[in-house]
Amino acid sequence: MKPGESHDMNGVPIYPGDLLKSFHFTGARRKRYYLYHVAVMNQAEKRMEMVPVHNLEPTKACRDGMYWLLKEMESDIEVITGYGPGHCLYFDERPKRPKLRKESKS
Repeated sequence: MKPGESHDMNGVPIYPGDLLKSFHFTGARRKRYYLYHVAVMNQAEKRMEMVPVHNLEPTKACRDGMYWLLKEMESDIEVITGYGPGHCLYFDERPKRPKLRKESKS
């Protein structure tokens, strides 16, 4: 996906530099654990990818866990913070599309 084409579960468009949160698993006592990624533009592929936050630390040499930002992931990720294009538009001020409805099991 290109910047602004994909949205999170709340309908917020995703741009490079945004901090993203996705559900990982439920632990003991129903505690929910999350993974944190940063949206990064891959210039060679002309696509955005999600890079785990721990990979951004300069002392780390690992480059595992990078994912392309896909349309199917929109219902599972949420923008926590970030600036839009030109670093002048906060994520909560961006024009949103209607929220995605999760399918109910009947």
